[in-house]
Amino acid sequence: MLPVVTRLAPPACPFSGFLARDWGEGSVTDQLHKVGFALHEELAAELGVSSYRRIPVLGISPGQKSGRTRTDLCPSWLDGEFEQARLMDQDGGAQVAPLELCTKLADAAVANGAELRIGTVEGIRTEGSGAARRVRSVMVDGAEIECSAFVVAMGPWACLAQDWFEMPVPMTGIKSTSVVFQSPPGEEVEPFALFCGEDHRFGTHLEVYPRSSGEVRAQWGHGARAERASRAVLASRKGALGKWPREKCCSRLCAPPTRPCRRPSGTGPLGRCTSAALAARST
Repeated sequence: MLPVVTRLAPPACPFSGFLARDWGEGSVTDQLHKVGFALHEELAAELGVSSYRRIPVLGISPGQKSGRTRTDLCPSWLDGEFEQARLMDQDGGAQVAPLELCTKLADAAVANGAELRIGTVEGIRTEGSGAARRVRSVMVDGAEIECSAFVVAMGPWACLAQDWFEMPVPMTGIKSTSVVFQSPPGEEVEPFALFCGEDHRFGTHLEVYPRSSGEVRAQWGHGARAERASRAVLASRKGALGKWPREKCCSRLCAPPTRPCRRPSGTGPLGRCTSAALAARST
């Protein structure tokens, strides 16, 4: 039986796609972090994902600059007010545009014999009971598709399928604001990710990601306070990043950190889940 890939359109948002190789050290998911990081790099080379790149990661302490402030580590577009900068990770950070990655993964699956259907998965059909219970078919827009294995890879939206597998997938929504700066035409934006400490002047802290398109996106915080914090840290009077063209608000879905969620042992091979994907196998 050929694999069937089902999705809604578009397949992913064009956001920052930050990847961290070593941020799971000491946790139960350390190996998963490292293997997943390496796999992204391998797939980028194999599928020609042009947005993939390694990026260094800086830690920024908000405040006023002084003679002790290290600016030699910083990209040229980080020209606002901050107390200190330190290198968090030289080669363990990377970035990829989720829209491009997901599109090329789907295209590669189709090229290797899979069928792509645009639609909504509404549920599953099972047979058997107890440990012998198995997925028999999937309902897509009212049509039943027989299957021997079923994988839900919707990231945090995997929690929508929790009732199908009789297992809770805890998820929390965090209200966030993002502002996007556009660099002047023809000027390159050096690829650095920034993680800023709590800025008590504005009651928020920032995560900053440049994009290969020449934009720099600052996220986390609420309303005007995040806007002022972004301007204070990123944009001095020189205005290296110019004005931001747009501001957005969203509710970011977050699973509990580091630990996968799965059904209790002894309840059958019906499903398991992590914050990145939920899978059910009938084999």
